[in-house]
Amino acid sequence: MKNHHLFIVLAFLSILFGEMTKYFLNIKSLILDGLTEQLAYEIIDDTFDKIRRWQLLGYLIIPFFLLAKTQIIAGILGIGTFFLIKTFLTKNYGE
Repeated sequence: MKNHHLFIVLAFLSILFGEMTKYFLNIKSLILDGLTEQLAYEIIDDTFDKIRRWQLLGYLIIPFFLLAKTQIIAGILGIGTFFLIKTFLTKNYGE
């Protein structure tokens, strides 16, 4: 049960740090300044509108990727432990 709470806190902190990064770096303004030289304002406004609509999906994807990443790392560590124990059990020490 404790691991579920830890996962929720980790997902929340990841989303919080992502939003803080967007705020402090002012990403939207930087993208807008870069795109105004190349595209018309209507296309840029349409692009930002699409980004706002898909933003909620991004919040749902972050916990999924965190869960997948932790499961892959745990699996690799488990496999490594299995082979480490197997190596120690099959060695003959002192013979």
